[in-house]
Amino acid sequence: VAEPLNKDFQKVAKRFPKENGGDKKIMVKFDSHRISEDQFETKKSDKCGPQRYEAVKHGSYQIYPCALKQYLDAHEVRYADVSGKQKVTTFRHEIYLDYGVEEAIMYAKHAAALGETNRLDPSVLAAVDPQAFWSAMLWYEAFIETLQELNLSVDLVDAWKGLEKGRTSSKQLFAAASMMFDFGPALEKGPTENWGVTKSKDLHVRIATDFAICAFEAIHL
Repeated sequence: VAEPLNKDFQKVAKRFPKENGGDKKIMVKFDSHRISEDQFETKKSDKCGPQRYEAVKHGSYQIYPCALKQYLDAHEVRYADVSGKQKVTTFRHEIYLDYGVEEAIMYAKHAAALGETNRLDPSVLAAVDPQAFWSAMLWYEAFIETLQELNLSVDLVDAWKGLEKGRTSSKQLFAAASMMFDFGPALEKGPTENWGVTKSKDLHVRIATDFAICAFEAIHL
């Protein structure tokens, strides 16, 4: 458990046995970071997993640094419901924590070690662990390389390679959108360069806001 959550947890852990005779245990459930996975009882029309997956396939998504001051350590995702089932197109907004390329690599390795390779299918991962899905898309090349190194099924690797067209389209649309605005060279930087942001919170917010504006425009394109 990460700090400062761990401090609160330890306080509860010390108090709990005293208040309950010491014969009970504490069980803690952590949701999928800041994005909730699709629940079994969720109506099919309300499930976001298929919408995430289809949005990526069509290039109708954008990932960029969060512009909210309380979430400067997070990433934002905007994507469109491209199913065509709704009269009005829905644009969804999600915030998640990304811990870098190593997280995406280790997620695949741990899933394989536990025999949970089925969840690594992109259409499945988009529903059961949105955080991991967006992380895999952000660190796409390294993630696929890891799947290949683990000697996982060709079908699984091909399923991820099938998203390359949409990923390329997303990048091209963002480049086209950024040309409409004069926001400077920071928008040319990606996650490997920390999106061009610095330790300055004000500069972080300004650059992240520029990214958000271009992301909106790119999805509409």
